[in-house]
Amino acid sequence: MIPFGTAVCVLLLSAVPGWSQDSGPCERKWTFPVPFYQSISWSPDGSRIAVAAVTTNWDEGYRIFIADADGSAVVPLDTGGDSELYPAWSPDGLQIAFASKRGGNTDIFSMNPDGTKIIRLTRDEAKDSYPTWSPDGEKIAFHSQRDGNFEIYVMNADGSGQTRLTDHAADDYSPSWSPDGTRIVFESDRDETKGDDIYVMAIDGTHLFQVVRDGVFPMWSPDGKTILYASHGLHVVGVDGKGARELMKNAVCGAWSPDGSVIAAASIEFDDECIDHHSLIVLKLDGSGRKKLLQ
Repeated sequence: MIPFGTAVCVLLLSAVPGWSQDSGPCERKWTFPVPFYQSISWSPDGSRIAVAAVTTNWDEGYRIFIADADGSAVVPLDTGGDSELYPAWSPDGLQIAFASKRGGNTDIFSMNPDGTKIIRLTRDEAKDSYPTWSPDGEKIAFHSQRDGNFEIYVMNADGSGQTRLTDHAADDYSPSWSPDGTRIVFESDRDETKGDDIYVMAIDGTHLFQVVRDGVFPMWSPDGKTILYASHGLHVVGVDGKGARELMKNAVCGAWSPDGSVIAAASIEFDDECIDHHSLIVLKLDGSGRKKLLQ
């Protein structure tokens, strides 16, 4: 393992929606120089993990790293861009979609897993971020601020056909596709409660219903039965909103492995002196078998 640290899931250059990490009696303060991880994406074959990290200070922005699934062979992708984050591996493993502030504005791009052949997919004056691939690899869902507040959009994998799916005065963020490609789970503050809630809708934006209150960064399980989300730790809940249970405390986001057998999680813990310790770990679905990958 290498001296990597801090896993933080945040929206690109904005306040964290529904931020729910609890530091207990300790005052939250980020310490450098340590990398701050955010957003986790497994390669389709489960052999590698893509993450984004701030490596020295906030002003230098995020950079995307690729690591083997055991935490070894960590490689930074030299794409020549600025503030690059939210990597999302395509279902065929040939591309990674990501958000970047290169050129002064946050848009969505795609690239080869080695950082080459970068293609710009969105061009808008507002922020476009958080890309996520449909299971067949033909479309990408994302959130955008182009209509005055954040809404969920979908586009073809080449950037064409950009279409808004949600239309609400509140902000909608962080989409994730169901494995059969028929529905999307996302977070929203539309209920005006403390923090965001988790919703599911059909891919055309209809048949909306609330799955759980107080949750962020939802991700559909590979078998389509449960949803992973963060709320003062990592939790899973049935797609029908039943059977919610906690997997671990002190985690700010997570990602299912392709076979659904384990979850990669971004963990933050504080010691008795309120010093924060950060790591990327994997754990089983019952919360056991924790293994630290990066720290």
